[in-house]
Amino acid sequence: KRSALGETLGGFPASYEDLLGYDAVILANVSGPMLAGVGQEMLADFVKAGGGLLFLGGDRTYGQTQFGNPNFARLLPLTSDPAGDYGRLKAPSGLALTKATPVGAGVAFSGRETVLYAHAVRPTDGSVVVATLADGAPALIVSGDDAVRVAAATLLPFGEAPAGKVLYGEADAWQQLMADTLKWLMRQEGGARPAPR
Repeated sequence: KRSALGETLGGFPASYEDLLGYDAVILANVSGPMLAGVGQEMLADFVKAGGGLLFLGGDRTYGQTQFGNPNFARLLPLTSDPAGDYGRLKAPSGLALTKATPVGAGVAFSGRETVLYAHAVRPTDGSVVVATLADGAPALIVSGDDAVRVAAATLLPFGEAPAGKVLYGEADAWQQLMADTLKWLMRQEGGARPAPR
């Protein structure tokens, strides 16, 4: 919601009881100020209590924002440049899975998926890079600690795909990867935790 006081996040659970009723929370293009310190602390506690958290990139998140609560910021499986970290890639990029993990097992990119914009971020120590751009830059990173399940997608859904390609978010393989990620975040997957890279 926009107001004279800035942007706020509408519909965020008002109490721990409400928040803990969810298995996972998805934050799509959400900045630190939208959550405020209290929301960040509640989400940190939610994840530590076993809830899953999925971050989706955008022009207001990662390097474009400040997550002022250190308990919350430490949960992210990536670091970014506080001066801003996203932009158009030099050339359209495809996607690749890094290795077989419970997140993305059975997903196969066709080569038609294309990414035009992405965040330039760095995985934190112990995190797992599940998918990359063609140059090896991370596209999907998950936490490496089984007790804390956080996933971060670094791609932005901007632009139009070149002829013969499909923008990654519209591609069946990316949608399957996101479905698998949500299952993992909600602890519905089978199999073992992926090993850190």
